[in-house]
Amino acid sequence: MRTSAFVNKILRACPSLTIPAVLDEINSALNTIFDRPLSIMRVYDESTGYDPVLSTSNGVLGYTSDDIDTEESIAYIGRIYQSAGDPSSSVDVRVQTAGRTLSGSPIKINFTEDPGSGIYYVETYKRPTEILSIKNPEYIPFAEEFINKYLYELVVANFELQAHGRSARMERFEQNALVDLYGKLNENSNQVSYSMYRYY
Repeated sequence: MRTSAFVNKILRACPSLTIPAVLDEINSALNTIFDRPLSIMRVYDESTGYDPVLSTSNGVLGYTSDDIDTEESIAYIGRIYQSAGDPSSSVDVRVQTAGRTLSGSPIKINFTEDPGSGIYYVETYKRPTEILSIKNPEYIPFAEEFINKYLYELVVANFELQAHGRSARMERFEQNALVDLYGKLNENSNQVSYSMYRYY
């Protein structure tokens, strides 16, 4: 769906709002939905099919998510391990805020022992695409079902909550739609990617 069409749809439901307010709320809703590592947001190296790699150096314990070999903007880091395709070979590291940051700041990674000079595989999850304007991106990179059934409902419910202090729509969303959505987003990642998350 075009970003402009989605913004106009929200403005029809909430005519007192401005476009910047709607864009802020869309991004807030996306961060609410993707506030946890979900299989749909998992990042893989397209050339190998494995997790992205982190190259380490002798005597250096501290790294950040910017050091991971991927162009994606990383929101979470899970396990860090040594054998390709075998997360059970994980190593002891400390990751800032349990591996979570939706703020845009790099995630800090600190090895508890010298990792030596080598390559480690990093379980990573990307941030949702930020909606900067009604033309950037031109399309909201999700399937119509996700946009209409989940994103729209959450955005409008948030506005209702702000305006009236409570929202029956929000209660329904949290009790039913959000549970249903997380079930879908954590299904087989390839299947979900085709059905829910689409770049245009």
